[in-house]
Amino acid sequence: MGDDNPQRPVIVFVHGGFMLTGCKEGVRWFCEVMAKRGYVVASVNYRKGWHKDNYVPAPNCLLTVLGMDVKWPLRCRFVGALSRCLSRDADVKGAIRWLKARAEQDSTCPQKVLVGGESAGAVISLAVAFPDRPEEKPASCHEIADAPPPYAPNVNCYEGDACQQLLATPAGAALKRPDLGPIEGRLNLNGFDANVLGVISFYGSVPYEAHVNSRDWMKGPDTPALYLYHRTCDAVVPFGYGYPTGVLSLQCNTGCTPWHYNHFLLLGSGTIASAINSMPEPPPLMTEFFSCQPFFGCLDYINNGSYHNILNPLGRAQKMASFSAPLCRRRVALWQQKRLQAACCRRKCRPTRSGSGCRCFSPTRRKAKRVCGSQMLQATP
Repeated sequence: MGDDNPQRPVIVFVHGGFMLTGCKEGVRWFCEVMAKRGYVVASVNYRKGWHKDNYVPAPNCLLTVLGMDVKWPLRCRFVGALSRCLSRDADVKGAIRWLKARAEQDSTCPQKVLVGGESAGAVISLAVAFPDRPEEKPASCHEIADAPPPYAPNVNCYEGDACQQLLATPAGAALKRPDLGPIEGRLNLNGFDANVLGVISFYGSVPYEAHVNSRDWMKGPDTPALYLYHRTCDAVVPFGYGYPTGVLSLQCNTGCTPWHYNHFLLLGSGTIASAINSMPEPPPLMTEFFSCQPFFGCLDYINNGSYHNILNPLGRAQKMASFSAPLCRRRVALWQQKRLQAACCRRKCRPTRSGSGCRCFSPTRRKAKRVCGSQMLQATP
């Protein structure tokens, strides 16, 4: 960048791929355009894979007609796929802690960290940023029954290794679904937290149970700022409430049995934005929702990438930069204020109104008790 800024903001960006494919090199465009705007961007890999069911009819009748009864690897119940993505969330949280710990080496600021992604990466990013209480852990992330042995091992792509898909037949221990551990994960526990300033979500979503009863991920004063991008007719991740690939399953299925009903229910960007706006004190929110008419032909969807793509990436990058810059400034100012208050409280003093130091006169020490309380404040790393 040609300067000596030692406090750059960080974006941890997560690639998409239906939690089954893709790799960190696939989002190079985002890393480059945001680096030009002064951000340090880290693209991360994460554990991939689904357990499919033991028998699922092929969704395309032509396969059966041709004698290619390969069955379908994408039937996966909600409890077996999305809500057990806590392992993927833990991978990203571990990466965030690792990056915070080396902030001085990388000339970054631990208080100015954002997480983001596209498609499945956005789903993971939202799951990284929102849940922060033990009761928000999805029920299916506790120990559940073993997965069934999958049908048709020749098409059972249940895990990924970086950019390479692996075809395998899981058995024995690979079918176990143990408790996935605490909500914060166990990777890189180095004294830093995995909290983020904001989330960048390109056509992302949260699971249905993220917004019901006690597991409402979005409630609480510490909900991060949100940038949400989505096209309203997205055929892969629903804009509102629905199933992934629901449009394609219903409309472009050559007369076969729809498969999407066996997928997990999602709350897309439109529903997330409505939930945020209904809060008494909502966090900062920027939405870029591009309207398009409902389904009007499979060929049109194929030619337009199922409307699951980013319009004008450079324009979106500029919007994100303008949205996050003031967030970073406010977060640093707040952190500095808390740090000063903690330092003053340790001396039984109180910060000056200007924030330039501590006042330690005798009358002020009595007032300091009201500021500091019975416990001294601690500045987080």
